[in-house]
Amino acid sequence: MLLDDLKLANLQALKLKDTEARAILSVAINKCNMLGIEKKSQGFELLDSDVLVILQKVDKELDEEIAAFQQAGNLVRLEGLQRQKKALSQYLPQLLTEAEIVSIIAGLSDRSLPAIMNYFKQHYSGKCDMKTVSILARRGQ
Repeated sequence: MLLDDLKLANLQALKLKDTEARAILSVAINKCNMLGIEKKSQGFELLDSDVLVILQKVDKELDEEIAAFQQAGNLVRLEGLQRQKKALSQYLPQLLTEAEIVSIIAGLSDRSLPAIMNYFKQHYSGKCDMKTVSILARRGQ
């Protein structure tokens, strides 16, 4: 399970005294644990797809933080955030490119925005940025 891999990597980062990797992995693990508790109370299990969604959200949060520190000119903190992003990126799948998304949309019989979004959510959850899908779907209409 992906969460187990994250916990193992966090332990390895602790042993190597890699504070940047440990920080971001700890954040991701804590968010996964919180969602796991919530899902368990509803009678469901935490799935790898749930963990993947959390990792993508944490990655986006890092992107926003990196942009803010770049604008502020804080290069020291910026380097640390980039190391965190690198540590997290090895657990994220390769996202579909815009060309691949356009190709998939072209192959759909129903090209209405709700149908496209639903299709991608069901078949490509965690493998594409839904915001990009939405933009490309609107562009094609």
